[in-house]
Amino acid sequence: MLVPMTIVFIFCIFCALGHNVYSNSEQNRALPNSRSVFVCKRPAVPWLRDLPPRPRIINPARVCDGKVDCPLGDDETCTTCGDPPHVPSSFRTDSQTFFPTGAVVTYSCHSGFVLGEVESVICDRSGSWSKAPSCKKQCDPIPQLVNGLMDTYIETLVTGAVVTFSCVPGFAPLRNNFLRCDSSGSWFGTPVCQPVCPVSNLPTVANAQRQAVTDPLTVGMVVTYTCNSGYSPAAGTNSIFTCDRNGQWTGNAACLPFCLVSNLPTVVNAQRQTLTDPLTAGSSAIYSCKDGFAPAPGTSTTFTCDANGQWTGTAACLPICPVSNLPPVVHAQHPTVTDPLTVGTVITYICEDGYIPTPGINMSFTCDSFGQWSGIATCLPVCSVASVPVVTNAKHSVVIAPLAVGTLVTYICDTGYSPATESKMSYTCDEMRQWNGSASCLPRCTNPVNTSDGRSWRLCDGDGPGFSNPKKGRIEVQVDGVWGTVCDDGVTNWRNRNLDIACKTFGYSGSNGLNRRAAFFGQGVGPIHMDDVSCTGTEAFLTQCPYTRISNCNHCADQGVECL
Repeated sequence: MLVPMTIVFIFCIFCALGHNVYSNSEQNRALPNSRSVFVCKRPAVPWLRDLPPRPRIINPARVCDGKVDCPLGDDETCTTCGDPPHVPSSFRTDSQTFFPTGAVVTYSCHSGFVLGEVESVICDRSGSWSKAPSCKKQCDPIPQLVNGLMDTYIETLVTGAVVTFSCVPGFAPLRNNFLRCDSSGSWFGTPVCQPVCPVSNLPTVANAQRQAVTDPLTVGMVVTYTCNSGYSPAAGTNSIFTCDRNGQWTGNAACLPFCLVSNLPTVVNAQRQTLTDPLTAGSSAIYSCKDGFAPAPGTSTTFTCDANGQWTGTAACLPICPVSNLPPVVHAQHPTVTDPLTVGTVITYICEDGYIPTPGINMSFTCDSFGQWSGIATCLPVCSVASVPVVTNAKHSVVIAPLAVGTLVTYICDTGYSPATESKMSYTCDEMRQWNGSASCLPRCTNPVNTSDGRSWRLCDGDGPGFSNPKKGRIEVQVDGVWGTVCDDGVTNWRNRNLDIACKTFGYSGSNGLNRRAAFFGQGVGPIHMDDVSCTGTEAFLTQCPYTRISNCNHCADQGVECL
């Protein structure tokens, strides 16, 4: 047994001295605990250092795990990588702490972030990690573009992504139509699709040319028109059309003919401002009247160039009538007026209270073509209606204000009354606003006398027709509210007894004995209440005397009496 053991020992020494490197199989798989290349090293024996080392194959089951796995108790020496690279916004999915060749480390991104094309790193043979993955910020939802569509749909977009848009028909991009996702995940950019205004929809402007433009024309774009020779832009127009936000052309443009200064009319007694051609539609030419003249009422002293290249307007300068030359009118005033007052101006005067215009006078003055005031105005005093005299037992004619000088008011006596002999029965308004005249109405009959039998008695027309006398007159009696007469047709032949009783009826002692028969005091009216009166002389009043009510008498036989 000694010999074999000696042989083995010598062999091992030889191996140990002559072969100082040995390794396992070269497997390099990117899996946890994969078998990796490693070597076992020992210091070379000095006297064998010139011998080339030879690797010795170790059991492939051996792994490079930092443990003592080499023969003769040697420690292994592995090719390893340091800590895996740091990937922002991510975390590792393993808990490894030892990273030999072939080790794999996998990453996942935090919420809101997305991995790029690589999700893990591998430790290579040189002890270096492969290119690290990256976690990019996930972009916010893509904002909707009004009247636009996204060109390409991508489900998940991360920082740096660019999205382009196209506008729907009838709309065009205002500027670069894209969005870029920045590092915060927000979209940067302002794509806008705005309406298109077709060139074909541009209006035609008479007597004008349009600048050359081509589609598309979008909101805010302006197209300018230029008037042809001999024409100019109408007043209030700007000769442009603008594409509005509704895709419509808005604006105003019109070209109108020129008006020539030489065609301006001449205005008598006026001078015109200095003007030079050309004058466009809407231009004005202003005239000013010379001294002593003023614009005629209803004129503007301005001519305007119209749309047909013609001057339109009215201007006239008329002589001035100074306000200070208006004639004064006694008891009248004119309204407040100020200069200038031109030909044809009419100033109407108004009479003061208590005065009226003279009949047939128009109370006005007119400024004539010579600058003079012509006309007439006079005022007459008036008498007030309230001042018309009141006449007892009479009525005056209808009066209506104003009552001018010379107005005549007439009177009519009431029934039972007559005008006095000296009465004019009228009053006239004089220049002093006083009433001149006379009117007096006297009763035709005396005041009634009542007797105990309920009768009333009166004497009428004793001093002549319409004038009463208290002691004489036609005898009248009231029966049942109706006045009538007493008749004597000669049957009884009134004598002293009848006459005396008649006078006693009126309160007198007797008569003068004169028989005033046959309507001596005039004929009465109404019924004949008493006929054939025959008194005895003892009665107190006539109706106590015998008489008849049914009469064959008439008013030509009305009885009268004269009392003492």
